[in-house]
Amino acid sequence: DKFHRGVDVEEADGIQDIGEQFTTVFGDEIVGEGEDVDMWFLSNKSKLYKNRFAFDTKPNSLSYSGANSLVSVYDFSESENRMTFKVTIGTENISVNTDNIAAGNYSDNFKINDSYYFIKDGNLLKLVGNNQILLYPNFTQEYLKIAYKDSIVVGCFENKVNIFNTLKDTVITISVNENISTSPVLKDNWISLGTANGKIYNLIKSNNNWLVSSQNGSNSYDKPVKQLNSKIDAIMYEDRIVFNNNYFSLNNGEKFVKFMQFFNSNNTYTISLSNKNNFYIFNDGQLETSFAVQSENFVSNFIIAQLSHNGFYQILFTDKNKLWAYNLSGSVFDNFPIIYNDNVVLEDYIYAANFDDDTISDLLLFSEDGEIMLFSSKAKSTLLGFPVSIGGKLSGMPYISITENNGIGNYNLNVISNDKIYYYNIIPNTTSLRLDYVSYFGSTNNDCQMYYTFLSTVEKGYFPEERAYNWPNPVYGSSTFIRYYVSENSNVNIKIFDYSGALVDEINTYGFGGNDNEVEWNVANIQSGVYLARIEAKGDLGNSGSKIIKIAVIK
Repeated sequence: DKFHRGVDVEEADGIQDIGEQFTTVFGDEIVGEGEDVDMWFLSNKSKLYKNRFAFDTKPNSLSYSGANSLVSVYDFSESENRMTFKVTIGTENISVNTDNIAAGNYSDNFKINDSYYFIKDGNLLKLVGNNQILLYPNFTQEYLKIAYKDSIVVGCFENKVNIFNTLKDTVITISVNENISTSPVLKDNWISLGTANGKIYNLIKSNNNWLVSSQNGSNSYDKPVKQLNSKIDAIMYEDRIVFNNNYFSLNNGEKFVKFMQFFNSNNTYTISLSNKNNFYIFNDGQLETSFAVQSENFVSNFIIAQLSHNGFYQILFTDKNKLWAYNLSGSVFDNFPIIYNDNVVLEDYIYAANFDDDTISDLLLFSEDGEIMLFSSKAKSTLLGFPVSIGGKLSGMPYISITENNGIGNYNLNVISNDKIYYYNIIPNTTSLRLDYVSYFGSTNNDCQMYYTFLSTVEKGYFPEERAYNWPNPVYGSSTFIRYYVSENSNVNIKIFDYSGALVDEINTYGFGGNDNEVEWNVANIQSGVYLARIEAKGDLGNSGSKIIKIAVIK
């Protein structure tokens, strides 16, 4: 298969014709042979020749899947019996090193105080030289996440809380009365966790000792706690999520999977996902809206990140080869989903950080076959020469941190595949480095709360007309989506007329403030033609706005 050769001939003119069969205008069949323009030397006159072979030349050094091999060959000398050229591994933005490690089931790797640590089969290990030293067996249940901050690492196994101090290389183990069912939350000198019997335990450090206190999670509710935050003002069970003054329950076998929170002005938003691909949005503990997402499969994980400057977060998740983004109102974010090649299957974890000067979150994606992609949310394109590939399936969650070399800020990304750990050093196109979402629960202490917002550039105007439109347009299928933005919660009326002025349809809906909202118009029984839709919004605070848009229906 010439598209998957282990060794390939790269022709310098960018036209792969050696060995290819061609038919002339006279019907003769000929086989392409090598010429001077196919050879790599300084004075090659081929139009595309740059005397360099790299990821951004033609031909290029990309892998068959399009991943950057990071290989550059350049500065070929003139064509002589003895020739020279140069080779580098890495680009101006990306460099990589590796270490061999023992093969196994890794769930986490992380770096604290210049030392590398691993969670392998639930055990805590440390990399010393080229050897992995077992620090503590059964440090964590494999289905739970560890928490770490500064010099403290916390894992939970059965009914034991294991607290590792990286400065002393010592572990303190504290037992509670029930098996632990949540990943621990670490906040300064405070550890919180939930149990299989519905209890909440808090471990508070005082004078180098950890004091244990317990409380009932929710009116003696005795089902397993699945997740909580550091303030213990949001507690998630399989079928219930509990806030300070109320709770919300699911029915008919629907179960909660995960929740995340963010703060906007004086409000706390809680975003929760169920096993039926439904998202539930709570504002200060009150259900504001819920919606189902377009996914072919069970959505097992999601993140929240700011993809715009409106002060709100968007919901992101992967589905096979698609990356989806939704607003809190349930509408698909502009220019999403992002669709990759059919043979790409994306992992369900996504990291968000700032790699360029637009300040909004850029996204790190990972595929099952070891590709790492860096995606610009604003430009809707890859950044810095990505994707790269480690050539095999990733093992466990990647680790990312910020370091400084010679006054220049860098990102360090560590990933594991089978028996190797890869250390990527990434130099971004910005001096404003920022980690926004870098673990299963957003931060490595498992707090599941996001604080960063772009308050200085919130959308101005109640109903910006340029944000009111429909898609797709023209409409060839059975429906189209009418989209609009309102800065405050609003009642929205949409009247649709034909060109004679006759009312064809009317839609009444509710728009959520600070978000792009959309509503579906079913045109299955609508004839071909051009229609006018009048969108009229009336805000809860008294603002109003309207716009007329044209919708073309073609059948």
